[in-house]
Amino acid sequence: MSTITGGPVGTPPTPSESTMSLSSVSTSTMAFQWSARISFFERVPQGCDAYMMKHIIHDWSDEHCRTVLKLFRAQLPPHGRLLVCELVMPEAPGPAPAKMLDIEMLVMTVGGRERSREEFADLFASAGLRLEKIVTTPGPICVIEARPA
Repeated sequence: MSTITGGPVGTPPTPSESTMSLSSVSTSTMAFQWSARISFFERVPQGCDAYMMKHIIHDWSDEHCRTVLKLFRAQLPPHGRLLVCELVMPEAPGPAPAKMLDIEMLVMTVGGRERSREEFADLFASAGLRLEKIVTTPGPICVIEARPA
């Protein structure tokens, strides 16, 4: 039996979210539990081989992102991975979902924006991480994999 323990960070839990279990994934059993949510600007869960964030980085300035990424980096073992699910700003001219969302981030956040591959690489490097690869999906979201530098 495989067990994965982790938890979402960022907002306080509602009573119905205070404990959750997920089982029977493929041929192994995985358990996912948490007891409380915490601010990812203060700390992140310990003891994980991989961490995943979705639609987080684009909400914040580089300075804020660096704070969060450094906390994840401090918890990652040498073989660990950080998976960031975000849109990646294309280099080519023309319309793209990332460009439209970038405009929304400029209006709705303080410093949030969509980033290019190079911008993700620089941001990760400033937090002690290395951009390993970007995996595209059928939709506009990419899975951006970072490892300890």
